[in-house]
Amino acid sequence: MARSEVEHDIEIQGPLLRETLINADPLLTPDDPDLQKLIPAYGDWHLHRRGYRIWTTMMGLAGIVGDSFQYDRVVAKASGLSAGGKDALREEMERQAPGFTGRVVTATSRPPKPGEVHGVDYYFYDDRDALLQAVAHGDFVEHVLQGDRAYGLPKRSFDDALAGSVPFIVTHVEMASGWPAVHDYLTQEYQGSPPREFDIFLLPEMRAQAYFNEWLPGHRPAGEVESRANRAAWEIFHAPVQAEVIVTNVMSSNRPTLKQEASDLMSMMELVLKDDVPRPTGLARLPDLGVGYIPRLRHAQDVVLDSGH
Repeated sequence: MARSEVEHDIEIQGPLLRETLINADPLLTPDDPDLQKLIPAYGDWHLHRRGYRIWTTMMGLAGIVGDSFQYDRVVAKASGLSAGGKDALREEMERQAPGFTGRVVTATSRPPKPGEVHGVDYYFYDDRDALLQAVAHGDFVEHVLQGDRAYGLPKRSFDDALAGSVPFIVTHVEMASGWPAVHDYLTQEYQGSPPREFDIFLLPEMRAQAYFNEWLPGHRPAGEVESRANRAAWEIFHAPVQAEVIVTNVMSSNRPTLKQEASDLMSMMELVLKDDVPRPTGLARLPDLGVGYIPRLRHAQDVVLDSGH
């Protein structure tokens, strides 16, 4: 669907899907029976590593293995429910692999928070209209409206990130229209060798009622909660057919699995990098990928998934 059609679909379907999720109150993790009853496509997802909340499908994993050792660069297109832990996961990846992990700086029309720096944390625009004017000039890969604020991904940010030497580049981008927009930019406008894209979706591991009624309102401005909740509901229903990797985050101050989640995710992405690309130290290497046994294969029928949930 075109961007306008996607946004219209979210506007119309989002409230209905949110009500459905709240009434059923499933646990937001792919193996939950109540979630699979609502959205059967989640039944195709399996834990990539037991206990560390990285999920793939058989075909998704086969695609990753099929791309082994073919790319100089990886772009992780991290999407997910609002307040679902995207920043925490990216920051942990940067902490574990300094000098190997970079990010694409996004833009916002909200005011800077104390300590935030223009061009480092975000590109800050004076107001929503100023950001939308830049969008109209063709300066953005994608953008999204949340209440009275606008957020987006400037093309210059992508160009700056790809001009560097780090093999892992992480960007926050909306699944609905952002994933295809980034793909189009990297394959049609970007002048360098296209990187391997990973479509990664993050789910907070909690009940739907807890997320929509407590967690989201407690972590986002009141004026944005309605639009973010509708988008989140739409994303939950569409993620299992659009994502390549799903990460379920335990949302607590302790976050005991965050370190392993970040390490496992980088190990998975590292698989597609060419042999001569420098690797961060400490990442798991083949064949220890935690999915049974995956040698250097090229065919889906040869991939053996760990059948345990």
